[in-house]
Amino acid sequence: MVDASFHLAIADASHNVALIHVMRGLFDLLLGNICRSLERLYTRESSYTVIHAQHQAILQGVLERNPNAARQAAHVHLTFVETTLRDIDEEATRQGLSRRRLQSLSNLEANASP
Repeated sequence: MVDASFHLAIADASHNVALIHVMRGLFDLLLGNICRSLERLYTRESSYTVIHAQHQAILQGVLERNPNAARQAAHVHLTFVETTLRDIDEEATRQGLSRRRLQSLSNLEANASP
């Protein structure tokens, strides 16, 4: 919930009426999506520290009224999240394929035994 609230606060700080409207309108969906993503991201030990530091960099840019720094920090954050989630998904796919292969081999061995 804190992470989703942070994202909403950043939208509010942008003073971009369209962004604020969209973010508030989609808050429940955003909250659920962020919670699911965080559950997946935090399966990697270093992710919490990295994400926290990225949020701090975004907040610092906003507090310093430096939109370029805030934008760059947000870009780094979004790229990290996207890349990490993709890596986690690819790893899960590889593990699932390996389990299926092992199961197939086990089934073949069981059927070949007299």
